[in-house]
Amino acid sequence: MKKALASSDTKTVDGALFIIGMRRYSTLREEVRHIVWSAHDLHLQMSATITLHDLGDTDGIRKIAEKHPDKKVREVAERILWP
Repeated sequence: MKKALASSDTKTVDGALFIIGMRRYSTLREEVRHIVWSAHDLHLQMSATITLHDLGDTDGIRKIAEKHPDKKVREVAERILWP
């Protein structure tokens, strides 16, 4: 899974995020956080934020809601924290 998350192929990363969220691979939180902050694809950033929610990473989501440079990603994180 780590290799898939580090891929330059958007579909591979998106598929890995889906599997990680479903299976709750909490050992991959840091790698998922990295995607939120470094991916150039807005869809991947939002998917990674939702995956962090699936993994129960409230601290990571809070940081995204407060500091992420993209408003849409911050809004996704805010909706997760304060539905």
